[in-house]
Amino acid sequence: MEMNSKNLDELINRYFDAETTLEEERELQRLITGPFATDARYDEVRAVMGFTAVGRKLRRKSHRSVRLWQAAAAAVVVLMLGSIYTIQQARPDDVCIAYVNGRKVTNPDEVVRLMQQEMQAVSSPMDAPTPESQLKDMFNTLNQ
Repeated sequence: MEMNSKNLDELINRYFDAETTLEEERELQRLITGPFATDARYDEVRAVMGFTAVGRKLRRKSHRSVRLWQAAAAAVVVLMLGSIYTIQQARPDDVCIAYVNGRKVTNPDEVVRLMQQEMQAVSSPMDAPTPESQLKDMFNTLNQ
């Protein structure tokens, strides 16, 4: 297609109305940077297209940096979860162990039974004399 200033102006108008295809935009960019469009009236189009091109490059770079941060964050999360899982697997389950007269007892029911038995043995029965009652008896005996 032979390009004259009328066709170029029409293409520019379509560009600003967002009615051009990607191929037409490439053609417009080629034309306004070539020797055909050296007129100052095309400066605005060159400025807008240049600004758009720079914006696209910056947007691509920012997307890359965002993707890089997302990948790094995902890697950290995976490492943390892996570490937690490894620690959980390495730690033994809760174990109930008691040593009674030098004998190791690992059965939880037996350990609880032995513990209750020992607690009963060390607790004083209700009818056993208390230190206060014993002292009272001693002083009463002395006073007689």
